[in-house]
Amino acid sequence: MRNIDSFIIESYSIDGIENIGKQLEKSILVGGINQEQYFLLIPPNATNEKWKYWKFANWYPGEEEFDDLHSYFKSTLEFINRE
Repeated sequence: MRNIDSFIIESYSIDGIENIGKQLEKSILVGGINQEQYFLLIPPNATNEKWKYWKFANWYPGEEEFDDLHSYFKSTLEFINRE
């Protein structure tokens, strides 16, 4: 993410929400380059032994976390079917 949209990392690195900025800093952008939303994978570290799966969109305040890839795809398909 830091090579794609460093402004968003900087925006979420302020006091009170700096942990979001740290997560964005190490995230891997899977989809959404030049789009209104990003789908991010955040690798584990010493304090977080699981991968994180985030949707980050301009219409949603902050991150929307999913349990795994399956739950993300399920949510996306449900949205498409409603529309």
